[in-house]
Amino acid sequence: MSDTPIPISADPPESFDSGKPERAEFIPADAEMIPAARPRISSFESWLMQNLRPLLFICLALTIEGLTAIVQVNMPRPAKPEEPVAAVLEKTADPAVQNEEILKRLEQSPVLWIQLSIVGIGFLACLGLGLTHMASSDAQHWTRSLLMQFPVRPMPALRGLDIVALICVFMALASATGTLIVLLNGGTFDAPALMLLNLAIVAAVGSIVVALAVHLARHRAGGNHGSLGLWPFWKLSALTPPRSIAKDIGLGILAYVMTAWMLVVIILFNTALVEWFGKTPDQHELVRIIGQGQDPWVLLGISMSATLGAAFFEELFFRGMLYNVMRRHLGGAAGALLAAFIFSIAHGIWAQVLGLWFLGLVMTWLYDRTGRLVASMTFHFMNNFVALMAMLLSQRTP
Repeated sequence: MSDTPIPISADPPESFDSGKPERAEFIPADAEMIPAARPRISSFESWLMQNLRPLLFICLALTIEGLTAIVQVNMPRPAKPEEPVAAVLEKTADPAVQNEEILKRLEQSPVLWIQLSIVGIGFLACLGLGLTHMASSDAQHWTRSLLMQFPVRPMPALRGLDIVALICVFMALASATGTLIVLLNGGTFDAPALMLLNLAIVAAVGSIVVALAVHLARHRAGGNHGSLGLWPFWKLSALTPPRSIAKDIGLGILAYVMTAWMLVVIILFNTALVEWFGKTPDQHELVRIIGQGQDPWVLLGISMSATLGAAFFEELFFRGMLYNVMRRHLGGAAGALLAAFIFSIAHGIWAQVLGLWFLGLVMTWLYDRTGRLVASMTFHFMNNFVALMAMLLSQRTP
């Protein structure tokens, strides 16, 4: 063995692996090749990018409204025929006297006894439930879970500006469609045909607005899950335990039976409050229309619109859209109170504002309790159906 020392090289061999990844740095020779820093986006620009679609809908609605106004101003007016004596008497009659006569006819209706039966059954059911709740610990647990336990469900991805855009689109399309139909027909529609056309226009435009709302919700969330809680209104989200639709329909009917007596008491108090302020209690527009005696096809259209149409479209808007937006910004309780109050004043009947507010709160509870709109739509349908039957049957009472 040689005693010659082994020379140590300062540089490691090419096959030497230090275990550290090599880093290759790219330094451009020209300063223009260096990518510029991304400009900072202001809060207004960010808001504008997020709300571009509803803003476009609002601009489109305003444009349609402007064009409609121009057409209406330049539309040829047909010669106004002489009004029959009955129409003149109707215009000159005192509204208070008309309302009093309508109320007398409603009081003579046999449906009043059905309403009283529902009120009595509902009061006794609430009384029995309350006594059972106080007497039994098991019943306390059951009633507490029935009233206070709500499923966890996502909210539709809608915002306040979306609601404004949808309202603008609805008003503009309804006005423009009605004006176009009258213009093409030369303004020769009689009153029954015009009323049926108006109902059909509202249904068609309402369907378009619902489709736009679902589109906005899914666009904001980047998928179909963005419309959960709004559409499809008969389906539950994956977060909610499965349950049959029949159960929700039964819950809606039961809720109406148990709260009808409360509604009657609240409306009576509301009417007395209006009279105390020296005002004449007003009635729903349908009371006046049906009281004039309409064509059977008009009555059928009104009935479908007031029951199925109102239950469908109003629940989709006030609970599925408006309430969810309010709940996102204000919380559950405040959102429910405000959305139900807007629902009540939107009907424009001051003698029933408190009663409609109460109905809105009950339907909001049904929506939260079940996680879908089937129960609240059923409740809405039941309430409007009973009221409409009272008006229709009162016309046959001498």
